[in-house]
Amino acid sequence: MADISLARITSLALADAVNPCALAMLAIILITIMTQYPDKRRKVLYAGLAFTSAVFIGYFLYGVIIIHFFKAIDTAIKGSSFPYYLYNGLAVLAMILGALNVKDYFMYKPGG
Repeated sequence: MADISLARITSLALADAVNPCALAMLAIILITIMTQYPDKRRKVLYAGLAFTSAVFIGYFLYGVIIIHFFKAIDTAIKGSSFPYYLYNGLAVLAMILGALNVKDYFMYKPGG
């Protein structure tokens, strides 16, 4: 497994925090605050900084937790035949989910 440093996780969190969904949510929050407090621009600035910081911290923590989780799993299953069964089980699960997606595409029922 590639060695992933704190700097790499930080840069990935920064890159992932700037996505259209997060920016749309930020715009909605700032517009809502601005309509309630039109004379308090500093509150809008603080709200924007708080939202951006929370998104970054969330992605950073998710990255650290996921990396440590996969490293622990990699250490636990090394040298056993478990990966063979895990990969085949995940392959079968992926095929089942793919087949269900194709079925839903052709047999779409609203509200179902």
